[in-house]
Amino acid sequence: MIKSVTTSTNSLNLLLLGYERRGVPANNLTGPEQQLLEFADRYDAIILAPELDGAAVAYVRNRVPDATIIAHLPDNADQQQILGRIEMGADDVVFDSHMAIEQLIGTQILIANQRRESAHIRKKERCADTLTGLADRGQFLLKLQEMIKAQRKSRIAVMIFDIDAFKSINDSLGHEVGDELLHTVGERLSTLGEDGAFCARIGHDHFAIAIDNTQDIINASIYAETVVALVRKPYHLQSTAQAIYITVSLGVTLEDENENETDADELVRQANIALSRARQEGRCIARFEPIQAADAHYKHLLRNNLHSALANDELFMLYQPQIDMRSGQVVSAEALLRWQHPSLGLISPELFIPLMEETGLITEVGMWIIDRVCAQLRAWCDAGKVNEHFSVAINISSKQFNDSDLAAYIEQAIKRQGIDARQIKLELTESLLVLDTDQVADKLHRLKRLGVAICIDDFGTGYASLSYLRQFPIDILKIDKSFIQNIGLSEQNDAIVLAIINLAHDLHFHVVAEGVETQAQRAFLTQHQCDTFQGYLFSKPVPAADIRLHNDTPGRSAYIHVA
Repeated sequence: MIKSVTTSTNSLNLLLLGYERRGVPANNLTGPEQQLLEFADRYDAIILAPELDGAAVAYVRNRVPDATIIAHLPDNADQQQILGRIEMGADDVVFDSHMAIEQLIGTQILIANQRRESAHIRKKERCADTLTGLADRGQFLLKLQEMIKAQRKSRIAVMIFDIDAFKSINDSLGHEVGDELLHTVGERLSTLGEDGAFCARIGHDHFAIAIDNTQDIINASIYAETVVALVRKPYHLQSTAQAIYITVSLGVTLEDENENETDADELVRQANIALSRARQEGRCIARFEPIQAADAHYKHLLRNNLHSALANDELFMLYQPQIDMRSGQVVSAEALLRWQHPSLGLISPELFIPLMEETGLITEVGMWIIDRVCAQLRAWCDAGKVNEHFSVAINISSKQFNDSDLAAYIEQAIKRQGIDARQIKLELTESLLVLDTDQVADKLHRLKRLGVAICIDDFGTGYASLSYLRQFPIDILKIDKSFIQNIGLSEQNDAIVLAIINLAHDLHFHVVAEGVETQAQRAFLTQHQCDTFQGYLFSKPVPAADIRLHNDTPGRSAYIHVA
């Protein structure tokens, strides 16, 4: 059975399997249905009827591994049925109530197709480094582990180097020159294979070498000097008339002869620590010694210092304005946590947030953020800068959501500051929705009864996205910035953004676009009625005192000038 559905931008052809005999229990596909699978590449997705169980899903997945497969389930399907179809190979599930809404099912298929395509690209990228022709990081680690396990009398040396000031080459001469330079470095390293060396490109301008015929660290250091001399020779590239001269920083480590079996990741870690030392000391080559394991101790230092960061007033909040599409007015802001370490400086949230989750401090810090945001709202209200309609979004981690009585704490914080619960928005990751759905739904309903708004952050990148929208009291969808940044670059991407906006409005959700950085992105989102914008086009995250909430003219609301 064939069906066509129309999304906001195009038409999708669906292959429906098992619908000709609905109501007849069956776990296997019939002959005619099996034959249809031979033409599966003609369709945008294959939808399996509810009567077809997980075994049928697995069968279809094996027959057409590159197809987008959607399992149709009744509205009363339980969590086990949903996850069972996913585990057997379905990319997503769709429910009876969805099947009647063409836009909903069309959007779901667009997102599932995008996920499958992205996964395919990532898998392909992991196979090898296409720019240099060398192995990539994953292949290097596998080969290194094979070398470690092999019987040999010599020891393994691992070297990692990067090109000094490579960014300036890209900035001054262009990425075409930078790419050709990396390609030529790879060609030179490939000649080391004659010595038995295994070479790889493991990062943007990072290269790794492993060689297993080394006797001692002196021998390894001599070979490292040979590598440096090889890659420092002048480069005469086709993309530029001038000769390119580079310097490199290199770290080298040697397998410990006293260890029965050294781990590949550990050797790479040691070489990276030595590389960091070479950079810090301005040296061309640095050797790893256990006492120099500063990189390993850095996270340990941060982990320990996190416990005192709150007490020492090192944590602080920034706020990034959110702009109403129609008026240009600042209507809300997202609260963002920052850490100013007294000696290490400003620590990246990408580093310390995972450490907080790892140590369990995320719950305590999360409660501190709630208190701080509520107090800031109170201060803005008292100063006459905002009214009761202005809101602040607070990010809630999965651990904080699960390990604490979040609703009770927020209720107390709101009462202490005397603010309106509607001024608080809670941003939850989409992946949180696929946990224990009954427990998640119960907590979300408790929060909704307080009056706070529920926002799903990074929408479109999570697991089985649209399958869960109907189960939870959601107010806002925040489109992931990866979709926003690709506006205008891909018709499929634009179709997904438009479909999410229209779907959200059909379900009476508010839509926020995160990561808006260009006027072209803003124009597209405005044309398609996205409700709220957030991004560097309007404002970077700023201290509470610097956020523009009013014009200087008395009695007039503030507007962000975006023209």
